[in-house]
Amino acid sequence: MIESPRPLVVVGSGYVGLVAALCFAELGHSVVCVDRDAGKIEALRAGRVTVYERFVPELLAKLGGTRVHFTTDLPWAVSQAGLIFVAVGTPQARGGKADLSHVETAVRQIASHLQGYTVIVEKSTVPVFTSRWMRQLIENCGVSPDQFDVVSNPEFLREGSAIADFLHPDRIVVGSSSEKAADLVAAAYRPLTSGEYYRRPDVILGQCSQLAPPPLMRTSCESAELIKYASNAFLAMKVSFVNAVANLCEMAGADIADVAPGVGADKRIGTEFFHPGIGYGGSCFPKDLAAFRTVAESCGVDFSLLGAIERINEIQPLRFLEKIREMAGGIDGRRFAVLGLAYKGGTDDVRESPGLRVVRLLLAEGGRVSAYDPAAMEKAAACMPPHSGLEYAASEMEAAAGADLLLILTDWPQFASLDLPAIARLMAHARLLDGRNVLDPRIAAASGMQYGCVGRPGVPAAAVRRPAAAAPNGAEHGLTLRTSRERPQRILLTGAAGFLGSHLTDRLLQEGHYVIGVDNLSTGSLTNVAHLANDPRFELLERDACEFLDPGRVDFIFNFASPASPPQYMRRGIETLRVGSEGTLRMLDLAAKYNAGFLHASTSECYGTPEVHPQPEWYWGNVNPVGPRSVYDEAKRFSEAAVMAYRQHRAVATRLVRIFNTYGPRMQPD
Repeated sequence: MIESPRPLVVVGSGYVGLVAALCFAELGHSVVCVDRDAGKIEALRAGRVTVYERFVPELLAKLGGTRVHFTTDLPWAVSQAGLIFVAVGTPQARGGKADLSHVETAVRQIASHLQGYTVIVEKSTVPVFTSRWMRQLIENCGVSPDQFDVVSNPEFLREGSAIADFLHPDRIVVGSSSEKAADLVAAAYRPLTSGEYYRRPDVILGQCSQLAPPPLMRTSCESAELIKYASNAFLAMKVSFVNAVANLCEMAGADIADVAPGVGADKRIGTEFFHPGIGYGGSCFPKDLAAFRTVAESCGVDFSLLGAIERINEIQPLRFLEKIREMAGGIDGRRFAVLGLAYKGGTDDVRESPGLRVVRLLLAEGGRVSAYDPAAMEKAAACMPPHSGLEYAASEMEAAAGADLLLILTDWPQFASLDLPAIARLMAHARLLDGRNVLDPRIAAASGMQYGCVGRPGVPAAAVRRPAAAAPNGAEHGLTLRTSRERPQRILLTGAAGFLGSHLTDRLLQEGHYVIGVDNLSTGSLTNVAHLANDPRFELLERDACEFLDPGRVDFIFNFASPASPPQYMRRGIETLRVGSEGTLRMLDLAAKYNAGFLHASTSECYGTPEVHPQPEWYWGNVNPVGPRSVYDEAKRFSEAAVMAYRQHRAVATRLVRIFNTYGPRMQPD
């Protein structure tokens, strides 16, 4: 055992914090794990696990209350510590940036209670330069620079195998400008780097050993911070790359089960994270990729590759939806059995789960879903409560009963050994679509199932091609938003959190439709749509309409995104021009893709500075492209021209509405 006069302190008891606390204790350290969630701390003290993770129950039973202690008392813990690992959440903020508010709160509290020289270690995933920001924050709290150091020690844990990843790492990265601080952090890992831990009879087995211990890499803080983001971005790229190749295999008649191993056999490429499916998800890849992209942009680096990775991943579930539509003969009114809700097997985490996204898309198009997951049922139900169209089953068999199509959306190992003949007998139609390629097509076919998958011959290439769309009913029959009595429409509305957009959203929901609101909140306000937070028919995407966006098939698009009053568009001139041009073109492309109706909100400002008042319809105004209002005037004129061009040349069913002065609730006073 390691005897240290001062214990290690881990702030945060989530996936990273709890795993780090238990593993440091497993290495022989005395550890204090702090969290402000009293319920979570009470559960951990009682030996109840708070995350679904292999080996966590065993280590908690073995070490809880002896080598690792749990508390909500951060001041006491800080006063005891020599090393403090900050492992709090860094969720995604607006614009893709990392939200460091939890880090800031923890660091301020730590700074207020430091006693003696202490090393603060950033374990959370954070952008480059965060260590500098933390140091300045601590100094601003009145702490002398010689009383502390900040070290970057990123984690490289995979949910489902986090304990083994911690104890058998590919590398341990310690970033610091202080040799003294780096030595202290390196000492915490010495049982691993010396091979001492692997000599123990009760060792948790993995890739490392006494003869092959993990390497420790010393870098600057900035290098360590970039290593983490760059690693996750590269892994996400591998996933998107293999999914794109799988899509190509379907069109070319090749088999991704042959292509991926053939490519991965190259040692420069490898087979890890090289398995096709319906896309990546979880708490790391989506937010880390977005944050990495914003970091590159802020540094003036063109890293457009990151955007391509995101776009491929965003489209992948939509391609899978086309397979579902083809195999089931439609979605509306069909019953679907869904196996797997977690973003991957081995965890109960449903954050950014592509499986949940597929379920939402099915429900939005009128499908009925019976879902089962070995671990993630409770968390899935918390974010998507059961209702008339969605139920949670107690087993695979229960989910499959009466289904028109069985979907595998998570790669749980047990789904590879399903009793397919028995399941086929329970289903209304014996059809299976394997979104994770966990089954052997020959075995599935032998069971009597019609079988489809991703990138393999189980689904003919024609199945992923959308049938030629019927001509839209714009010019010939007029633009019509059908009432919900016929079928609820799935509507995309940009500018949904604005004055007009939020009222229109209310009206559409009252009529029984589903609304996907898009707003980057530059001038819109969450307050305007706060009353819709629990409405299952409303989803708000905090996105810029100028960026790539594809939420799946929509029936209608209302394009209302734009700063709309002189104080707004004069402050945000370039943003106003972009949303009127790039944003409108992106939405028109989406309407063309899904044969959706399109209504564009324009304005009397198209007339330019008025010389005639009141303005009759025939008045074309006084155009002034260099005047103070030009950014708004010209943006609206361009967007109107774009709408008419798509109507004429792409046969999109479009309409323009010019809105004159409008007042009412939710309008900004200025």
